[in-house]
Amino acid sequence: LMQGVDIIVIDPENEYQALADAAGGAFFKISLTSPHQLNPFDLPIPNEEENKEDILRSNIINLVGLLRIMLGGLTPEEDSIIDQALTETYAIRDITPESDPKTWQENIPLMSDFAEVLESMSGTESLVKRMKKFIKGTYADFFNQRSNISMDKKMVVFGIRDMEESLKPMALYIIMRYI
Repeated sequence: LMQGVDIIVIDPENEYQALADAAGGAFFKISLTSPHQLNPFDLPIPNEEENKEDILRSNIINLVGLLRIMLGGLTPEEDSIIDQALTETYAIRDITPESDPKTWQENIPLMSDFAEVLESMSGTESLVKRMKKFIKGTYADFFNQRSNISMDKKMVVFGIRDMEESLKPMALYIIMRYI
């Protein structure tokens, strides 16, 4: 911090909370009951050298990986369906390689938008059932919310101590993507 380096910490025991507070940083408690939310569908704003299509494609690939963890694995058919449904979810919100990336942030979909697209497709009954707890069930407050954090401080700490053990791999995946 004294040398002007930005610091990001994923803190498994909330040991860095006091340091973040003392240094004027930000501490985000990540758990099912936390007021701090991260939307897995968030997209970075591309700069002029970055290809919009590559950013969107990379994000969809990462979301397939997250959904693979959330849903306990995917068959090749489910993998293909999810890839298509994610592309359609973004497209419904006018997030495509052809759209203006400056409008992407105000149109970011939620997990419930993805579930609606899945429900409209054929052969997705098993996927829709497995998604329910993340959309309307016990995990909805964590997985189906808009992001409400900002990484504009020199030190940002993500405290994951209070996250339920079974959800930690998913939370870490979302945090790492967000970073």
